[in-house]
Amino acid sequence: MAVFFASILPRRCSALSYTIETISDRAGFDALESEWNTLLSRSDTASLFLTHEWISAWLDIVPSAPPMLILTARDAQQRLCGIAPFYVGEMRLAGLRTYRCLRVLGDCHSGAENQDLIIDGTVTGVASALSDAIVDCAVHFDWMWIPHTRTGAGCSERMSVVAERMHGFCYTRSFEYCEIALPDCHDTYLKRLSKGTRYNLRRQSRQFADAALVERLQPNHADDLDGWLEDFFAMHARRWHAVGKQGSFERRPLLAQFYRRFIPVALARGWLRFYRMQIDGSTAAMQLGYRYGDRMMAIQEAFDPDGVAGAGNSLRERVISDCIAEGALIYDFLAHATPHKMRWRAATSEGLSLFCGVPSLANAPLKSLSLWPNGRFIQHSSP
Repeated sequence: MAVFFASILPRRCSALSYTIETISDRAGFDALESEWNTLLSRSDTASLFLTHEWISAWLDIVPSAPPMLILTARDAQQRLCGIAPFYVGEMRLAGLRTYRCLRVLGDCHSGAENQDLIIDGTVTGVASALSDAIVDCAVHFDWMWIPHTRTGAGCSERMSVVAERMHGFCYTRSFEYCEIALPDCHDTYLKRLSKGTRYNLRRQSRQFADAALVERLQPNHADDLDGWLEDFFAMHARRWHAVGKQGSFERRPLLAQFYRRFIPVALARGWLRFYRMQIDGSTAAMQLGYRYGDRMMAIQEAFDPDGVAGAGNSLRERVISDCIAEGALIYDFLAHATPHKMRWRAATSEGLSLFCGVPSLANAPLKSLSLWPNGRFIQHSSP
């Protein structure tokens, strides 16, 4: 796909005193590195999935670099106050027609489960200025697809404003995020669990207490990372093969590539939380997550299907204990509530997926048929 945004010129939103500029290439994105995360730290919904490092790793692994449509908002002093971190991918309708789709950088092949504008929470009017600028660029895309936004944190609301100003079609679907609010003491947390869950955890802990060793990979052991990661991929695959299915990394090889690219960066930044439980010298379970701000995000886990029953649950309890000891406030299961997550006394919050389109003759079938980009009638072509 050709980059076609170079002709979009900087403009001033005089009413709000923000200058909007468009960045359409990797060099322009890289030039923002020193400012990007500083702005993110001032935003209301600072997310690891929106960091410069996350997006940079994603750009490194996608087969062909997608056209970027990054809009920046600067105040009169040229301070960066907002970023709309978009790119334009391709989707096909019923395999017949290709549509250009506005998406948030790093949203696929990575496990990202929160998309948003990056807005300075200390000033006003930035989101509105960026929303208007996105609509001004609508000639360059047909659809907008935002699979994960958090309702109540401002994310869904900001994206909904963009969708409304397009004046085209907009479909939404709700889902649930799931997270544990951590107390300051592990014993206090255990008391929240049901008697049955506590009993099982204690029984499992007693079963292999003397034989179990739980480790967390530390930044000063970076040379061990490749071995840990390959063990993790192999165990994850065995766990799913045991029930006759393929694991995520086999079905989505780009996801494995992203892990290999981003995880060393996360380890160096102090974000990585990679745990391993060994029983009698053999790895029984592993859990991979990231600590960002006050939140521990549980990304992926694996256990040996032929190993000791309950090792995965026992490891999770110890990970939660470690999170509490570190001062984390949230253990985040991310999107989609399940009975297993709820057994750990997680609470749910609403999330929203948005699929929107600009007014056009080509979008008439979408407005009348209420189709959704889940692969049945609408296929993701790139990146």
